[in-house]
Order: sequence, then structure tokens, then C-alpha cells
Amino acid sequence: MNDLSSDESDATAPTYSRRQLLSVIGGTAVVAGGGGLGIGSVLGSANGDGLIGTAGGTCGNIEPGADLSGCDLSERDLSGADLREVEFTETDLSGANLAKANLEMANLWKTNLSEANLSEAGMAPTAFVEANLRGADLHGSNMDGSNLWGANLEGANLSGVILTNANLPLTKLSGAIFSGSNLSGSRFIQADLSDANLEGANLGDASFSKANLEGANLEEAISDGVDLSGSNLQTAKLEGANLWEANLVGADLRGADARAGLGKANLSGADLSEADLTFASLEEADLSEASLVNADLQTANLDGANLEGADLSGANLQGAKWIDGSVCSTRDCDGQAY
Repeated sequence: MNDLSSDESDATAPTYSRRQLLSVIGGTAVVAGGGGLGIGSVLGSANGDGLIGTAGGTCGNIEPGADLSGCDLSERDLSGADLREVEFTETDLSGANLAKANLEMANLWKTNLSEANLSEAGMAPTAFVEANLRGADLHGSNMDGSNLWGANLEGANLSGVILTNANLPLTKLSGAIFSGSNLSGSRFIQADLSDANLEGANLGDASFSKANLEGANLEEAISDGVDLSGSNLQTAKLEGANLWEANLVGADLRGADARAGLGKANLSGADLSEADLTFASLEEADLSEASLVNADLQTANLDGANLEGADLSGANLQGAKWIDGSVCSTRDCDGQAY
């Protein structure tokens, strides 16, 4: 995935060019040109250079390219409407019906979309920077390449959504539903996904670096190559997830149900204390310096795993396949674990 102009490590406010719509396609600002400006300085402009701002559009003039900044469109029925490239900066669309609407290249910066119906809407790509989407229904929508930096989607329904190559650092997604969604290649850096439902979602090559996934449901998720480094996965449900070659360096999985496919995963320095790893596939995984204190590793597969410096005190390895391929007959793997 291409680099954004913002620093991936700290997820600070991204910087974009002057002529733009604050959408991100494949990690690149949509329109290039001019000197880079921060979000506030671009969207706060009201005149000059064709910049996004409050240009005094008529609220009743709802058509492609219209300026509806600051309008009160709450509870309005806009289902199936053509809203391409519409300016919705700080517009009130709370409770509005936008099902199957076309919002491609629209700008919804700081827009209120709480409890709105955006199901099956076309939004590839669309800018939702710092928008309020709490409790919104977005199921089945296409949001490929969209920018949701700092948006609030707490409790939102995003099941079956196409949210590939999207930008979501610092988003609030607590309790959001992503079951069966395609999130591959997207960036959730430092996002709050506590208690979110990602069951069966495609997380391949996505980045959840330093994200909060405490209590999240990732059962049966497809997560090949996902970056979960430094993330909080305490008490998360990972049963049946495919985390092949995933990056979990420094992740916190205390008390997690990690009965998952973790073959060749990088878990160096991860905290897996008291985690449920029964039947987990950890073959050739890097568990160096990891904490597996009181972890349940019964019948887990550790064949070829790197356990250098790992703490296995109190771990239960009964029936596990040890790093040399032998099967452990006791809790401490016949004394090999200590």
C-alpha cells in the first residue's frame, strides 16, 4: 500500500494538497497540487481557489456537486439520490435515509450522520473526516478508499461493507459491527475497536497497529499478513481466525481466546499470559521474549516455533506438539518448557 503524507506511526492529522476532497485512494490524496495544508486550514476556507467551504449554497438545491454546507437535512429521505461531489461540511443528516444513494467523492467533513441509513450506498471513495456516524446503518455499502480519519462510528452497522484500502486512524468504532466485511489493506492505526464484531471479516494486510481491540470478536476472521503490533487484544475472541504471518509484536493478548491459526506469526514480546491457546496452530511462530504465563497450550502446535526467552511458567502444555515435533505428555512438556 502506498504511503500517505501523514506519519503512519503516530496517526496524527493527515496533511493534504490544497485542491482535494480529503478522500484517500490506495493511500494517496485524490487530487494533487499546491502546497500541503492541514485539514482545518483547507476546510475552514470560505472563499478563493475553489476551496471547500461554506459558499452559501441553497439547502433545497440537492443535486450532484451542490454546496449543502451547514444545512439541516435531518430525517430527510434521500434514498437513491445522486449526491456525487456534494459538499456536506458540518451538515446535519442525523436520522436521514440515504439508502442506495450515490455519495462518491462527496465531502462529509464533521457531518452529523448519527442514526442515518446509508445501507448499500455507493461511497467509493468518500470523505468522512471527523464525521459523526454513531449508530448509523452502513451495511452492504461500498466505501473503498474512503477517508474516515477521526470519525465516530460507535455502534454503527458495517456488516458486509467493502472498506478496502481505507483510512481510519483514531476512529471510534467501539461496538461497531463488521461481520463479513472486507477491510483488507485499510489502516485502523490507534483506532478504538473495543467490543467490535469482526467475525468472518477479511483483515488481510490491514493495519491495526496500537489499536484497542479489547473484547473484540475476530472469530473466523481472515487475517493473513495483518499488522496487530502493539494492539490491545485483551479478552478478544480469536477462535478460528487465520492469522498466518500476522505481526503481533508487543501485542497484549492477556485472557484472549487465541485458538487460532498463528503459523509463522510474529508474536515476539507479546503478552499471552492466561490466554486460551488450546488447539492453536503456532508452527514456526516467533514467540521470542513472549509471556505465556499460565497460558493454556493444551494440544497446541508449537512445531518449529521460536521460544527463545519466552516465559512459560505455569503454562499447560499437556498434549501440545513441542518445537522439536515431539508430543508433550505433561503440563510442563516433560520438563522441556523450563
